[in-house]
Amino acid sequence: MSGCSQSPIDLGVAVPSEPLDLAIDYSPSVHHGHDAGTTHNVPVSSGHSISYGGRGYELDSYHFHTPSEHSIAGEFAAAEIHLVHTNAAGDVAVLGVLVDEKEEAAGPLHFGEPTSIESLLPDTTTHYAYEGSLTRPPYTEGVVWIVMKERITRRPEWIETFKEQYGANNRPLQPLNGRTVTLG
Repeated sequence: MSGCSQSPIDLGVAVPSEPLDLAIDYSPSVHHGHDAGTTHNVPVSSGHSISYGGRGYELDSYHFHTPSEHSIAGEFAAAEIHLVHTNAAGDVAVLGVLVDEKEEAAGPLHFGEPTSIESLLPDTTTHYAYEGSLTRPPYTEGVVWIVMKERITRRPEWIETFKEQYGANNRPLQPLNGRTVTLG
């Protein structure tokens, strides 16, 4: 791990800006994941993509962290979902979704139950954006981070089931080192 553009970071320093166009095109589908040691990794078949700032990316997989890796003004969410996308040039874009606990939340009761991919997304595309790194080894930099401002909710049992299996698996916050975080 080297470099000055590591992730995750605190997003509370975001400056309002004209957002780059974000288009999410996920087909309705349910995927099954597997234990990847420190998290639950869900490989995804083709047919799911995003376009961001005029560049296209295909969804490769998604995984989970608890508590969240990113914070906003020092406050962490109960969990965070990372939807990892790549393109033919080898560029990586991660769509991050913060998750709050809510007793009457929709979705599966326990973590690991099949869930539809579209249920992992909030209703709006307002987002924070910055350039950072992967948050798991090898911590490769040059990753486009798009963290959704609106959060989704899951039941406390869902969060607890994940914690029982994986514990806290978030990477500590990294220094901003002069990077700009936008909110649009």
